[in-house]
Formats: sequence, structure tokens, C-alpha cells
Amino acid sequence: MDLAFLTAPVSVYSVQNVPFPPFPLHWYKAAYMGAVDLAHIPVIPHSSQTRPDRELTNTLASRLRPKFHLFSSASLSASLRMIAAGIAVGPDPRGLARDTSGSGQGDGV
Repeated sequence: MDLAFLTAPVSVYSVQNVPFPPFPLHWYKAAYMGAVDLAHIPVIPHSSQTRPDRELTNTLASRLRPKFHLFSSASLSASLRMIAAGIAVGPDPRGLARDTSGSGQGDGV
């Protein structure tokens, strides 16, 4: 059986959508970074063309227009590693980010 966790319903007749429980997001940055200016460091959101990506893009566009850079990543693991390395900042699920932040590599914003 294939299983996928998507952030929006799939509109294909053969797919059964089930409610996904809520999960808290938290902003993360590299542990060594000080204050973050989103006009000067890229943001790594969720996969492009998803609801969370669109909502984040719209929010940042209305507040920082046009001075922000988004680089979407389909891999939460890759995005957390890039955040821990100081390449970018981003919102990720707290439960998945615990391993990175607990090791001193990443930190909440």
C-alpha cells in the first residue's frame, strides 16, 4: 500500500482523503544565528504549490514586498539540514525539528 501525507485534498475519484490532524509549526534558524531579517536570508517553506506554501508566500508578499526569497523544498529533512547550516530559515513541524534543535544544530526563531 502506498501512503502519502499531503497538505491539501486530492481530487481524484480513486483517492480517499482522510482528515490530517493539526500539527504546530515553528520558525527555525541555525543555532549560531542572531536576529533574522527575512529581507536578507532565504525562507524554505513546504513544497511549492501547496496550501501552506501559498499562505506563506501571500503573507510575506504583503509584509515584505518584494524583498524576500522563497526556495521551496519537498524534503523536510533537507530543509531542516539547510536551516541548521544557516543557508535559510523556515517554518517546520515542531515534532520533526526536535532532532535538529535538540542537537544544537537548529534553533527556534
